[in-house]
Amino acid sequence: MTLVADYALQRLREWGVHRIYGYPGDGINGLLGAFDRAAGDPEFIQVRHEE
Repeated sequence: MTLVADYALQRLREWGVHRIYGYPGDGINGLLGAFDRAAGDPEFIQVRHEE
């Protein structure tokens, strides 16, 4: 099953984005699942805190 988050990550890859920095939380759980399914491209790098 492909979700909107999967399409969003695919578009980012097409635009040449291969690394994304972020802070996980309830608002992006769908994207985090898509990052897992994307097998590292784009790579999600979790930052230590919001600042």
